[in-house]
This record gives sequence, C-alpha cells and structure tokens, in this order.
Amino acid sequence: YISHIPPFVRVIVSDAIQCCISQVKVQRYIRLFVESTYLNRRLKFVELNNYKMLKTYELIDLSNSVFSTFIVCSAILVLKMLAMSTLTSIQRFRMQLLKWFGCAGENEIHNSNPVESTFSAPEDVVFSKGSEINFNNENIERVRRAHRNDMENILPYLTIGLMFVLTDPLPWLAKTCFIVATLARILHSFVYAVYVIPQPARAICFFVQWLITIYFAIASIAHFI
Repeated sequence: YISHIPPFVRVIVSDAIQCCISQVKVQRYIRLFVESTYLNRRLKFVELNNYKMLKTYELIDLSNSVFSTFIVCSAILVLKMLAMSTLTSIQRFRMQLLKWFGCAGENEIHNSNPVESTFSAPEDVVFSKGSEINFNNENIERVRRAHRNDMENILPYLTIGLMFVLTDPLPWLAKTCFIVATLARILHSFVYAVYVIPQPARAICFFVQWLITIYFAIASIAHFI
C-alpha cells in the first residue's frame, strides 16, 4: 500500500514524523538540562550548608584558641558576679563579723551604729538580733550598685561575645579584647565596691569594657548581614 502513496505525501509524512521525534528529543534534552541544573544547585547548596556547619563546629571547638579564651574569661566574669552577691551579704553582717573576728576596736564598736546587721526584707530580721531594715546603708548600696552594673554589662557582653567568636575573628585581636574586657570589669568592681577610688578610675574601667562590647556587636552585624 505504501507504494501507492504519492511520493510527495510520503515526504510530508516522513518530515512530520521526524519533526515530532526531534521535538520529543528537544523536550527530553531540556528536561534533562533543567533537572541536572537543579541537582547541581541543590548539591552546591547542600555542600555550602555542610561547609558552614563544619566551620561553625570548628569555631566553637575547644581547639580554637579564641573560643577557649572566651570560655575562660566568661567563667571568670560569672564567678566575679557571684562574688558580688557574697560581698553584699558580708556588708550586711559587717559589724557583726568584725566583732566575731575581733577586727573592730573598742572605739569603732562604741562610736558606730549599734545595729549589727542590715537587711532589705522584713522576714530576714527575725533571724538576727540587733538587726534592722535599711535601704540607705552606703556600704551595702555601693556593692549592690556594682553588682547591678555587672548584670547590666556582663550579660550582654557574654551574649555578643559568643556571636563575635562565630565571625572567625583574628585570634590575637579577639583574645586581647576578651582579656582586656575581663580585667576592666574586675577593676571596675574593685574600685567601685572594695577599695573606692575617685573618678575617673571607675569610668575608665566601665568604658573600656563597654567599647569592646560595642565593637563586638558592630563586627557581628557586619559579618552576618
């Protein structure tokens, strides 16, 4: 029957079949190209995420000297904050402790306030004779102000310090900042509540650590933005 079909019809049908086959091949090639492109992008995305995760694990590993320095300095600052609570309690029982350990002379005992301990909560007074409720004791309030200043500055510093570690900073710069900030906070509490030194000693210690915290915040924003 094919021999009876006119030649021009056979040519048209053959061309149409070849055209359909070509379109199918083109569509298949396009689909393969799109799928391969998507897979390549997906693989690159996964590889990038894996790299970032590995990099993060390396940064928060104790083998990283920057992170280990941050951990040590943070632990020291936390212990210092806890020590301020202890110092507040010592100041509340200051006169009583001086009498117990024989550190107060007769003139100091007779000339000082007869109150031996000071509390801020009424329920605490019943546990100690010769005590009172007083919010104006300068020895106690000075330590409490120093403790409050610690909480207002050290807690944000610890948070932003960890973020700064994740920016992969220069080791010498990061470790220097951590050590200087820690020493500044220790000196701040010392000149504020332990051995009072006139200004600007306290202000210098405060602004040194404060400026380092600001630098950590700006560096973290610039890195992750």
